Amino acid sequence: MPAAPPPVPDDGAPKRLLDARAALQEGKAPQAVAVLRKAATAFPDDRRVQLALSEALAANGNFVQAIALLERRVALSADDFESRGLLAQLLVRQGRPDKAAALYAGQPQRLAKTIADYD
Repeated sequence: MPAAPPPVPDDGAPKRLLDARAALQEGKAPQAVAVLRKAATAFPDDRRVQLALSEALAANGNFVQAIALLERRVALSADDFESRGLLAQLLVRQGRPDKAAALYAGQPQRLAKTIADYD
């Protein structure tokens, strides 16, 4: 009988991100949220973890929490267009297109692309 392969070491945020993505692909949003909450505690400054947690929260139907997290991200870094784009998409889904548009004041082309990506 062959020996089982050794467990994959937990090498930090990348492993947890992969685990969470796998859970989301399998339709296990609550599991992804749990993994990413732990990752966010361990790696509070990792933008990838925060963004993935926002996506998982939204996939789990926790739009208020996802929006709040993304609003904090955007407030901390105006150049974080990935977070800004996801925030705009969630705001549109929540029936708040005016607030989504305000995120792109003076940037109508970027707003149009964000909305088109959502559709």
